[in-house]
Amino acid sequence: YVKLVCFVKSSLPVTFQWEHNGNPLEQTTDTLVIQNAQTSNSGIYKCTMSNEKGMDSMQYKLTVESEWIFPN
Repeated sequence: YVKLVCFVKSSLPVTFQWEHNGNPLEQTTDTLVIQNAQTSNSGIYKCTMSNEKGMDSMQYKLTVESEWIFPN
């Protein structure tokens, strides 16, 4: 699995929005977990954090390579 985390320090409540290659994801917490990651999960992940004081974002570049298994 793959685990991506948005790190933020704030005394105020924070909302999170994740994107994959510019497409919104349903995840709305600070951690995105991808179970059984596949090559289709490769790309740019962006986490936008916001509260009443403003917003910031983090980006991750994820590359998932397929595993080659050769028969004996």
